[in-house]
Amino acid sequence: MSKSIFENPILSFAGSIIAVVISIIGLVFAYQAYELSVLQYKQERLLILKGVFGGKGKSFSVASVTDQAHFLRGEAYFPPSVHNAPAPIDSSGMVWHMGSVVNELEEFIGEKVKSKEGFVQISNGDIPIVIKSYYAIKGEAYTDTSLYMLGMQVQIGEKEYSAPEVSLNSLNFIQRFPLGYEFNPKELDVIINNEKGLYLLPRRP
Repeated sequence: MSKSIFENPILSFAGSIIAVVISIIGLVFAYQAYELSVLQYKQERLLILKGVFGGKGKSFSVASVTDQAHFLRGEAYFPPSVHNAPAPIDSSGMVWHMGSVVNELEEFIGEKVKSKEGFVQISNGDIPIVIKSYYAIKGEAYTDTSLYMLGMQVQIGEKEYSAPEVSLNSLNFIQRFPLGYEFNPKELDVIINNEKGLYLLPRRP
C-alpha cells in the first residue's frame, strides 16, 4: 500500500523549510518597507532653502523649496574675515544687516583684486555661508544647520582705484551638518582662503 506524501517525513521536512524561507523573505520585505517609510518620513521633514534677491543684489531673503516647511527664524553666518557677526533672519525669511555685509564683502574683494585702468572686470564667484534655521512642518518644530554657497557677480570699473561692486544672485545648498555638530564660523575662512576645499561624499538618489 502506497503512503500519502503528507506521511513522508522527508517531504514534510522540506515543506517546513520552504515555509520558513517564505516567512523570512516576507520579513525582509516588511523590514525594507519599514526602512523606506522611515527614510521618507525624515526626508519630508528636512529643510532646503532657496534665495530670493532684491535691492539690485544688495539684499536677499530665504524660503523653503517646498510648501510643507514654514520658516520661523534663523541666523546666517559669513566668513569672519568678511563679516564677524551672525545676521538674523526673521520669520519672513529676510536676512538682516546685508547692507553692512555687502559693503564689507566689497572691501574684502578690493583687497584681493585691484582695478586695472582702462579695463572693466566682471566675474562670477561665491562665498560659503552657514544658515541655522528654525522651522515647522505638520505642527512639529525642527532645527537645521546647513552649508550654502552664496553666489554673486562682481564688477570693477575701468578707473584707477575703482571699488568692486557686488550683486548677489544665487543661493545653493551644499550639505547638512549632523545634529549636535558644533559649527565654528572660522571654518568658513578656511574655505574662502582656499586652505581647504569642499569635499562632498558621492551619493545616489
